[in-house]
Amino acid sequence: YGGGVHAEGGSLSMESVTLVGNLATVGGGLSTEDLEGGAIAGILLSDNEAGTVGGGLFSAGDALTPGNSAFWGNAPDDYDGVADPSVSGDNLFEDPLLLDLSNTDARGWDVHLDPSSPLVDAGASSSSDPDGGPADIGAFGGPGAGSWDLDGDGAPSWWQPGPYDEAAYPKEGWDCDDRDPDVISGCGS
Repeated sequence: YGGGVHAEGGSLSMESVTLVGNLATVGGGLSTEDLEGGAIAGILLSDNEAGTVGGGLFSAGDALTPGNSAFWGNAPDDYDGVADPSVSGDNLFEDPLLLDLSNTDARGWDVHLDPSSPLVDAGASSSSDPDGGPADIGAFGGPGAGSWDLDGDGAPSWWQPGPYDEAAYPKEGWDCDDRDPDVISGCGS
């Protein structure tokens, strides 16, 4: 259950999360069961797979309803066990236009949004990106977008849509490769 995340009992609150390329029997991206409360918003569920149901999201025994979220390319379905998220009007079912999922190893993927992605500035109106503009949907959106430092080198990852900008981003102190603590700037040609 829950190739990306499984939550059972208690409360679950998730905002600005990207779940891409996960695999499980039930709930490829996210699986919930018997939650007592919580909410998910600004979540991107893309290219996840379940062996039975809920390729993107599966929910059992609770009333979880995603808001300002995006579903794309999940198999065999985008969701199961939740009220139809397409009727709310604030969830998207469009290609998120992620920068690069071509590597056979998921650690080599770049899940930043392309500048033309429909997820750019499509998050909740009550949430904004670090630049003060509307939040993007996914991990690189919302107020915490500029605080990722996965490799612990002291330089946060760039969060803006599009590829790393070799000219502008080092001046901001943003890391071009947040998987390698020895690399901060200088990515590119």
